[in-house]
Amino acid sequence: MINFAVIGTNFITDWFVNATKRVNEVNVVAVYSRTEEKGQEYAQKMGISKVYTSIEKMCEDKDIDAVYVANPTAFHYETTIKALKAKKHVLCEKPFASNEEQVLEMINTAQENGVVVMEAMRSVHNETIEVIRNNLSKLGAVRNVKFSFCQYSSRYDKFKNGIVENAFKRELSNGALMDIGSYVVHTAINLFGKPKDVATMGYSLENSIDGVGVVLLGYEDKICQLSYSKITDGMLENEIQGEKGSMLIDKIACPEKIRIIYRDGTEEVLYDKKIQDDMSFEIEHFAKWVNKEVDLKHTLENSLYTIQVLDKARKMQGIKFPCDRS
Repeated sequence: MINFAVIGTNFITDWFVNATKRVNEVNVVAVYSRTEEKGQEYAQKMGISKVYTSIEKMCEDKDIDAVYVANPTAFHYETTIKALKAKKHVLCEKPFASNEEQVLEMINTAQENGVVVMEAMRSVHNETIEVIRNNLSKLGAVRNVKFSFCQYSSRYDKFKNGIVENAFKRELSNGALMDIGSYVVHTAINLFGKPKDVATMGYSLENSIDGVGVVLLGYEDKICQLSYSKITDGMLENEIQGEKGSMLIDKIACPEKIRIIYRDGTEEVLYDKKIQDDMSFEIEHFAKWVNKEVDLKHTLENSLYTIQVLDKARKMQGIKFPCDRS
């Protein structure tokens, strides 16, 4: 049994704790919160036995095997490094960290301490990613890919009224590209590898951070057009266009319907199922890696390629975080 501590008490942590109940190998035994009151309230709500207000004290707990990091992106690096040095395995929410330098140090620190670190990117651990990958050959040569994740943020109305919450704070390494843009970038890289070229364009909100944008990934034989937004909703399906047909994917973060429409007009449904607690896939993969049932080091390569693209896109768009050295 892998005993988890969770860092964060928001809805994402709720999703994680609920998803662990679908995975036999794990259990959540502790929660970290900045205040005792909020920590106790969260522990009671989610059925967690221990509460910590010090990450250092939490990492000293010998009953804790792994840490789920779900605090703001700007704190992923510092929190993860502390846990890894305490020889705790770490499952860290996406985006992995603020920049490539931080991601590299996290990976190296995990290796030095003989523990596992993995980015919690649910779109590439979901069972649907293999459905997509295993059926790409049916499309013939893939030439054009269009992935989109556009979701009107529940915090945007407050922003327009002068209340800036975490999702729109540059100092927390947030913004549309880092938040939901990372989904489309990471998924494309997982399927097609490291790109040869990167281009981008984005719109930044006044006195804040980017709200909408597009990233283009260039390969020797194909182009990936990746759009993202936190200030508009998107209604279109995602599409992988090949010379023999196109694969349509309803949602990139958690697909529920995947189909191919061939050039002759025939249609093949590859997947049609509603998934509950889809974070259970990444938790299961992480647990198997910790238990040495599988080796998922290749996922770190994809995480590294992803942060490299995000860094390039930020630089092109003029998005600089306080933690960036250049």
